[in-house]
Amino acid sequence: MLATLTDGWEDRLRLGGIKPAWAYALLQLSDEGCSAEDFASFVGVTKATAKRVLKSYEEAGFCNFNSERKHWKKLESPKALVAEFCAIETKLKNWRRALYQASRYRDFAHQAWVVMDDRDVSPALRNLAEFSRLNIGLASIATAGDAKIHAKPTLRSPRSELRFWYANTVVAQRLLRNEAS
Repeated sequence: MLATLTDGWEDRLRLGGIKPAWAYALLQLSDEGCSAEDFASFVGVTKATAKRVLKSYEEAGFCNFNSERKHWKKLESPKALVAEFCAIETKLKNWRRALYQASRYRDFAHQAWVVMDDRDVSPALRNLAEFSRLNIGLASIATAGDAKIHAKPTLRSPRSELRFWYANTVVAQRLLRNEAS
C-alpha cells in the first residue's frame, strides 16, 4: 500500500490514539456530544463499551467529559492524514485471486493495482475487460526489472468511508510508533 499524506499530517496524528474500529464513529459523533447511553445506542454496543470508547476519544483530545451532565462534548472532528491510498496486490500467477483482493482494497483505496510476473500475465491480459469493469490497474514486471502497465485505473473515492477512516487510523498508529522509536 502506498499513501500520500496530507499537508500538515503531523498535526493529525492524534487519530492514532484511538482504535481504528472507532474512527468513523468519532467522525459521525454530533458536535453537541452525547451521554454514554446515547453513544451505546448510536453504535450498537453496551454502555460499558461506549464509556471506554468515549474515554479513548477524551484521552486523544477529541472529546471532553462534563461530570455534572455525565456527557461527552466533541471538541474536534478527526482529520484524515492520508489524502490518497494506492493499494497493490502482487501475485506470480493467479490473476483471478489477485483481482478479487485488489477489488476489496477499493473499499479504502482511491486506486488499486494487480502486479504480476511478466511470464504469467497472459491470462490476465486476455481478461482486461474485468480489470476495466472493476477499475483495477494491471501491471507486470519481468525478471530483468522491466515494468509494463497494461491497464490504468481511474482515481476514485474509496467505496467505504468507514474503511477509509480505519486505514487512516492504522497509518496514524504506525507513524506514532515510528516517531517513538
